[in-house]
Amino acid sequence: MAAESPAKNDAMERPLTEHRDGDEEEEVFTGSYEPVEYHRVPDSQTQEARQFTHALVEELKQCPREQLPALQKTIWQRQQANCISPGVAGAIWLEAKIQVVKKAPAFLRWALNQVSQITTTQGLAQLGMTMYSHRAAFTSSERKAFWQAYKARKTELQPTGSTP
Repeated sequence: MAAESPAKNDAMERPLTEHRDGDEEEEVFTGSYEPVEYHRVPDSQTQEARQFTHALVEELKQCPREQLPALQKTIWQRQQANCISPGVAGAIWLEAKIQVVKKAPAFLRWALNQVSQITTTQGLAQLGMTMYSHRAAFTSSERKAFWQAYKARKTELQPTGSTP
């Protein structure tokens, strides 16, 4: 990178001045060109938007990982009975998937990360065998999350035109 010229550096350090015809006195602007309301600070008259959370979302967050599959089954039954609107149900299902990954053991999170990083079908098959041998350590939701990611990656790695 080339060094800046001394004239350019000098111009950057001097304050901005305005020259008007007929004025002998210079007006110096030492302010900033940033907008005044760059960061909004709420005052006593401003109301913050409330965060909407459904009771089932809070229940999912508090639920231990071993009980997540049973709670997801309950949520599914309520949705089928039309007790939950489709939009809210979608948000609840998304939170359930997030909680499965958040509460998963470190080994499962590592394996999910490995699935996306593996570049050969042999490496993916080896990871699949490892996960299959440790399947008893995971809940059904955790196993489902892994095998869905595994199958998606396997289809990506399959050469076009070949059958599985």
